Amino acid sequence: MDEGAGTWFLLPSSSMEPNAILSSIPSAFQTPRPMTPPQEDFLPKLQYKHSSFQAQITNLTATLKSTRRESQDDEKLFSGPKRTYTPRRTLTQKLDSLFDFLTGPGMSWTIGDLMFNLFRFKDDTFSPSARHGQDVEKFLSGRCQHHPGMVLNA
Repeated sequence: MDEGAGTWFLLPSSSMEPNAILSSIPSAFQTPRPMTPPQEDFLPKLQYKHSSFQAQITNLTATLKSTRRESQDDEKLFSGPKRTYTPRRTLTQKLDSLFDFLTGPGMSWTIGDLMFNLFRFKDDTFSPSARHGQDVEKFLSGRCQHHPGMVLNA
């Protein structure tokens, strides 16, 4: 708490003259009084606060240095070898990848199998996912780049 906080001033009684009343109230316009040197017990308190602040500054500096070190270590962890650019694949290469996937292990489908199951309705053995239904509906309604009319004209 600041020194001087909570200081009380005695107000003069009403029997005093007006000039005496005004002179007893401290004013911001009065000339400042010279400062008195601090008391002897004030210096150890100031030195204690100074050493406390010095300790806090030392701790904060150490924390900042360790944080910088950790962030540099993190950069080393996440900076792997540079990525190489893979050129775009042609339409033929993309279709070949699709055919390889369809005929590969685990699938063994033909294009007819893909088309049949893509447009198949729900029955006792098959229930299409929500994504499947949305994608087929989008294609059939013409809301994608290619629509059924383009397939028939191709």
